Amino acid sequence: MNIFIKLFLIIIGGLLIIPQTAIARYAWALWNDFENTDYKKNRILLNSSERTFEVLSISRSNNINKVLKEESKAINLFFNNLLFSNNPNLAATKEFSFEVESDSQYVQDDIFYAEGNVIISLPYGIFRAEKISFDKKNRVFKAYKDIQFEKGRQYFNADYLKYDLNNYEGKIDNIYGIVDFRNISKDLGFDFQNSDNQCKVQSVNLINPPSEIELLGSQNLRFKNSRNLKFSLDFSKISQWRFKSEQITLNKNKWEADLIYFTNDPFNKPQLKIKSKDFFAETISGITSFKSRSTYLNIEDKLQIPLGSRSISDSNVQSKWGFGYETKNKDGFFISRTLETIDISKQFSLDFKQYFLIQRLIQGYTKSFRDKDEIVVSENRKTDISFADFFGMNAELRGKISTFDLDSNIDMKTYNIDKFYDAFSIDFNLSKNIYSYSKSKNKLNKSCQINNSENISENFDINIGYYSLFNRDDIYFGNGLKILNNYNFIKDNLNKNYSFIIDYGHFKGKSSSNENKLLDHSRYGFNIALNHKLKLIDLNNEKDIYDSEYKYLPEINNKGLFLNANLGSGFYQYSNGDNQNIISLGFGPSLKIGNLKSNFLDYTKLSLLTSVSAKENRSPFIFDDFSNNSRVKVDLEQQLFGPVILGFKGEYNINSKSSEYGLIENKIYNIRFSRRAYELNLEYYEKDKAIYFGFGIFNFGYKNKSPKF
Repeated sequence: MNIFIKLFLIIIGGLLIIPQTAIARYAWALWNDFENTDYKKNRILLNSSERTFEVLSISRSNNINKVLKEESKAINLFFNNLLFSNNPNLAATKEFSFEVESDSQYVQDDIFYAEGNVIISLPYGIFRAEKISFDKKNRVFKAYKDIQFEKGRQYFNADYLKYDLNNYEGKIDNIYGIVDFRNISKDLGFDFQNSDNQCKVQSVNLINPPSEIELLGSQNLRFKNSRNLKFSLDFSKISQWRFKSEQITLNKNKWEADLIYFTNDPFNKPQLKIKSKDFFAETISGITSFKSRSTYLNIEDKLQIPLGSRSISDSNVQSKWGFGYETKNKDGFFISRTLETIDISKQFSLDFKQYFLIQRLIQGYTKSFRDKDEIVVSENRKTDISFADFFGMNAELRGKISTFDLDSNIDMKTYNIDKFYDAFSIDFNLSKNIYSYSKSKNKLNKSCQINNSENISENFDINIGYYSLFNRDDIYFGNGLKILNNYNFIKDNLNKNYSFIIDYGHFKGKSSSNENKLLDHSRYGFNIALNHKLKLIDLNNEKDIYDSEYKYLPEINNKGLFLNANLGSGFYQYSNGDNQNIISLGFGPSLKIGNLKSNFLDYTKLSLLTSVSAKENRSPFIFDDFSNNSRVKVDLEQQLFGPVILGFKGEYNINSKSSEYGLIENKIYNIRFSRRAYELNLEYYEKDKAIYFGFGIFNFGYKNKSPKF
């Protein structure tokens, strides 16, 4: 008897030494079944060299992998809903495939379980959990503890998930995640409303393009008005958001949350958060958009600013309440209130802003209107006011007409019907990008954005458009066509920016020789701007890594000594036979030092640009008359303490023939409150005695996953 026992043990031992044989596997199964008589529990065979899975049980066909695959269509829809999109690419495939792996699997009361390091391998990512279950009778899927999904730059984790496949509804508890719109199409194959914004050429300003404004004199109204700051945010430019919510409800093609937080800040504690109440992400016709019925901008957990019905997909976000100072149309200080956006259709939206004109009320009169019987280019006069003069309004219509982008603004200086003859100003932009090219490190850059962290990047786009304006600045009426070409190139320490604009228009505007005379002429011409910036001395430390110690900047400060050079030229021919042309050459150094990490005097920027102009002839209009003054442009910024940065800009007139020779013109004083995630900006224009307020938030290229905030 002992001999037979020894022989049996020798055979078993030999089989254990060669575990890859079929006999060995069967022996292992017998041993496991002998050890555990619960035949409902599935067994997993683990290969010593790699993680492979083989279910061994009497009810072999009833493992969770097989049961879930029987629900393949519903599971596909569930994971699409989980990722707040209906994936048209996957929906078009004949078969949706996935694999479930875990340490153990078993069945209890007709509920199938997988437990321990559960991994579901999907075509568009990896889903992980500590435990999952599927109620076959009621078709309810659940996941427990340390739930994670990850694909490329998209990520979330949660504590608990439940989804009813019968009713297409469920919930996720305590979710935290990262959504990266710049890469979401590549990562998930989904069509997102925001991803369009990341890859389209940004809307262009046809009326006041920067290269054209730069050739004008500092006294020109178009020059001044193009510099205005305002509290306006473009959330659609933020490519990466972190978010969290105590609970998100899942419905068919829709996410909903009573309260959800977003932040653009990659580090904890976030300096800025977007608090959204009654939030939902909804998929319509394969495109996902985001909405919030009540949104607040939370700054440092100390200041909360209401934004109204806004969300992270909006491109024009303004504070619900604001203030400002403007003399030409509002007589000074005013309070503004932004109303909820009106969605006229899928293609058009309308924003209203109301003004309460405080200074007009206090002083008891207005200087924003001409007399009724005077010509349209007459100077404004002091006139009496009524109750309706205490209020004004701005309306902005945005949308698409076919493949063209529409942006139109209407300003109303008063509600007083008796002053409607001089109450309205209108501008209208209709533009289309006809060519766009983007390249980064010799590979196409799908983000369509220049990335300053790349050694080589290149952008080129061509836009065409129609513009029209009424009673704007020194133009009573104007309309025209423009072609705008822009090229940007970065390679190592060299940055180039070129623009070329072709313009044809017809205008009624103030005469440059007699401001009380209205002229009516057509005009055609062009302007060119060539800008180069070369870093001569690099003061950066290659070992510097952007981390949470950078409290005052959204990126590592690009320190060094730079050489700036630009060449500008413009020519206009008018229907009365007049013409004007100008050529302007600028050259000078700029220095940027300091890391802006310390709290005192750790940042300085100084730029000196000598600009020499040569002009021939004069425009018959005042609104487009080029400047003939040579000048030295000064731009200085200095950290005072912490986030407070003081700045000064001015232009020293070096034209000996000018009456302003030797004077510093166009002086602007600036106080900037700079933080990693946002900045506040106050500018004071000395000559106009005007104050402008600006607020901006930053986009980050940070690639690591930060812990929950």
